[in-house]
Amino acid sequence: MGEMLKSLTFDVELLSPVHVGSGRNLGKHELAVIGGRLWRFDPDRVLHALSRNRAMLERYLSSGASVLEAWPEGSRRSCARYAVEWTGAAPPYVREHVADPLARPYLPGSTLKGAVRSAILWACHSS
Repeated sequence: MGEMLKSLTFDVELLSPVHVGSGRNLGKHELAVIGGRLWRFDPDRVLHALSRNRAMLERYLSSGASVLEAWPEGSRRSCARYAVEWTGAAPPYVREHVADPLARPYLPGSTLKGAVRSAILWACHSS
């Protein structure tokens, strides 16, 4: 019975940009360009950190994460999920990707299965 299931590992070469979205858009309370980086903040961590500073909390709620520029970088890091190098203005929103609990993107098996199924059907239809 143990031979019925096998675990296989594949290397996938992406031939075009891939975005597997969660269906959620990240906006001004989660994104800010600060010091040449696009920061993605965790709103729950930010709200907890601001719970004792009512004035800053009100500024965050009305203006978004850009007000966190006043914080030292260490404080920003404790509330950030990640930061990436960035030039230009902050985008109005970013489409969230599917990620594991450590915020690493991954391709769900159902997505790969759908891609393989579509490729097989296309090959059958084309021949």
